[in-house]
Amino acid sequence: MSTFNGIVKEFPSIRIDQFRSSLDPASTPPLAFFLSHVHSDHLVGLESCKSPFIYCSPATKEILLRLEKYPHRMNFAKGILETRKQTNKHLRKLLKAIPLDTPTQIDLTPDHSLRVTLLDANHCVGAVMFLMEGNGKAVLYTGDTRSEIWWVNALTRHPMLIPYARFNGKKPIKQLDCVYLDTTFASKRDRYKHFQPKQEGLTELLQKVAKYPGDTVFYFDSWTFGYEDVWVALSSFLGCRIHVDNYRFKLYSALVTGSDPKALEGPGLVGFTFGNHLHRGCLTEDASARVHSYFVRITPIISRHNGTEIAELGAGGGQGDLDQQHELEVFDLAQLGALMKLCTDQLHGQPKAMTSVMRLVASLIEDPRQTIALDFAALLEVHMETTAEGGVGVDADELSLSSLVPALVRLAAKQEGEQLEKAAPFTPKGSKRRADGLPNRITFPYSRHSSYTELCHLLEVFKPTDVHPCTVDDTHWGREQSMTFLFGHLYDSVCNFTHDRVMLRRQRNQKPDKRKVAAVREVSEDEASDDDRGHLPDDKVDHEVLDTASGSAPMLTSSHSEIAAPSSPSPALPTSLHRSFGHQSTSEKPAHSLTAPATQLQAEMTKALASTFPAEEHTPKRRRLDYDSSTPGTLAANAPTGDSTPTPRRSMSPAAITSARKQEAHDAALEGDWDDITLVSVSGYHQEIEVEL
Repeated sequence: MSTFNGIVKEFPSIRIDQFRSSLDPASTPPLAFFLSHVHSDHLVGLESCKSPFIYCSPATKEILLRLEKYPHRMNFAKGILETRKQTNKHLRKLLKAIPLDTPTQIDLTPDHSLRVTLLDANHCVGAVMFLMEGNGKAVLYTGDTRSEIWWVNALTRHPMLIPYARFNGKKPIKQLDCVYLDTTFASKRDRYKHFQPKQEGLTELLQKVAKYPGDTVFYFDSWTFGYEDVWVALSSFLGCRIHVDNYRFKLYSALVTGSDPKALEGPGLVGFTFGNHLHRGCLTEDASARVHSYFVRITPIISRHNGTEIAELGAGGGQGDLDQQHELEVFDLAQLGALMKLCTDQLHGQPKAMTSVMRLVASLIEDPRQTIALDFAALLEVHMETTAEGGVGVDADELSLSSLVPALVRLAAKQEGEQLEKAAPFTPKGSKRRADGLPNRITFPYSRHSSYTELCHLLEVFKPTDVHPCTVDDTHWGREQSMTFLFGHLYDSVCNFTHDRVMLRRQRNQKPDKRKVAAVREVSEDEASDDDRGHLPDDKVDHEVLDTASGSAPMLTSSHSEIAAPSSPSPALPTSLHRSFGHQSTSEKPAHSLTAPATQLQAEMTKALASTFPAEEHTPKRRRLDYDSSTPGTLAANAPTGDSTPTPRRSMSPAAITSARKQEAHDAALEGDWDDITLVSVSGYHQEIEVEL
C-alpha cells in the first residue's frame, strides 16, 4: 500500500497521489495535483479536494467519476446507521485527462511551467507513470507498476525516455534526478526476488482451463482493478464473454462513452462501433446463461516460490476497489468512545469476540481515512436476523445500530483469518477434486507489482541520481529497507539517497532504545545548586523512563519499584489515539498525565479497554509522587499531605519554592476539575471547509 506523502522535492509546487491539506503552516498550497490510478490507497483526501486541477489518464478520469461509496454514519440519538451514496462527481471540473505518450506543457504560474508525459505503468486500467521535466530537473514517478523485462525494454525505446536510458552500458545523454519508486515488494528475501512474468501466468491459466469440459462455469476472483488482460485472454480462448454485474459494467463502459480523449483500454472490454455494426467486447452484464453442473474458481496469486504459493490478498493496496464500497465513518473521539461502549455492552460475557472487535475499532485510530470497510450484505443479513419483523419492510438506508456489533464480530473474524494467511504465505492450499479428478480451484501467478529483481533492472537502465521509495513502513524501517542496501550495488560510486538520510536523521533524533525512552527528570541537576545536589537520594530515585514496548501504550515507570506507575490497560490501542483526532499525542503529554484521563469519556474508554485488554498481573500499584518541600530537589513516595503544616515560602530557598510550585501543578493536574472545550473545527462533523454560497 502506498505511503507516499505526495511531495516531489524537485517540483515542490505539485502533489502526486496525495490530496490532503498539509498540517505544516509553513507549506504553500500545491498548484497542481496528479493522480496515477484509481486504487484507494492513492485517493486519500480526494473526497474533500476542491482545487487545483487534477491531471490523470483518460481511463482514470472516467472510472473515478463513477466510483461509488456508501458511508455509514452512526446516529446514537436515533439508534440507527444512516447511509448515504458518495461519488466523485464534484471532481468533474477539476479532472483533466492527458493522453498517454504525449508530452504536455502545464502552466502552473505565468512564469513557471512543467512538461508532463504519461506512460503506461503495466499495473491496471488507466494506471500511468509520470515523467516530469522543467527548470533543469527531471523525475520519473512510477506509481504502482510491474516492471517486467519486456516492459522496461519498451521504455528504453520511448522517444521521451531515450535521453535518460543507458544503451550498451554507455552513459545517457541526460540523467534523471530522481525515480519515485513502487517498493511494495522491494526486499532481498527469496520470496520477493523473482516473480513469474504475466505472460507465463496467463499461459499456465489457459493450459489449466483447457482441461475442463466445455460446459464448465468459471468464477474469477477480481477484487480490484488490474486483471483486465486476464478477462480478454479468457474470453478469446474460451470463445465466450465474461459476465460482470451492472455496477462494474458501467465503470468499464465509461471508457468508451466518456469525454475526449478516449481511453484506449475501453473497446476490448466493452466493445465499439465498427462501421454499421456494434463489435462486442469481452464483458457483458447478461446473466442468462444455461445452468451448468460444474463450478470452478479462478484465483490470481502473486507468485510461486519453491512449489508453494504466495497469496494476493490485496497486496499493494486496492482490495475491494472494484466493488461498491460500504464504510463505517468515525469522525471524532466522542464517536469512537460511544462505539467502544456499544461494543462492550453487547459483547459482555464474550471476551474473545470483544477482543477481536476492540482491535478492529482501534484500527480506526491509525487509518488516515478513519473508516472501517463493511460487508453490507452481512450487515443487512444481521439486521434481518435481529429485528422482530424478520427484515420485512427494512430500510437499507437506516439500519438498526444494534446490528452493527454482530456485523463487526463477523468482519473481525474474517480479517483475523486473512492475517493468518498473510503470516504464512507459503502454506500451500489444498483444493478439492471434482468427480473427473480436476480441481475446483485454479490458481495462476499474476503479480501487479514488481519483484525485487525487476526493480533492479528498471533502475539499472536509468540509474537516477536519487531513488525515493513510495511504500515504506516507518515503524520498522532499518538497514534492510534502505535504498542504499537494496540498490546501492547498481552504482559505481557511493550512493547518497535522500530518503535514507531523512530516516537516519529521524532515528538519531529518537532515543536509542524505543522500549526505554528516558523521560525528563522532575528536578534536573542543572536546576539545582551545588548544595541541593547533595540531597538527591540516589538510592531512592533513578532515571524515570517511558516504556514504549511494542504493542503497548507508553507507561511511566522507574527503576525503583515503589514509585512505578501501572502499565497501560490497552495494549492494542495505538499511541496515536489523540493525534489522529486532533488531540495531543499521549507520548507528548507530561509524564503524570499518562494515567489520568482528562474527561469522563476518556475514562469510560479506558475502563472499556481495561476490561478487554487486562493489565499485567505483576504490575505494581500506582503510587503518587510528591515533592518533599522540606528537602529541596527531592522526591518522596506517598509524602504526607493535608494535615501537614506547609512551610512558609518566605523561609524557603529559591530551589524549594520552585519545587513547591511544581508540586502544586502536579496536584492540580491529577485532582483538579478540568472542563473539556469542544472546538467547532474538530467536532460535530465540522471537518470540511464550508461550501461558499
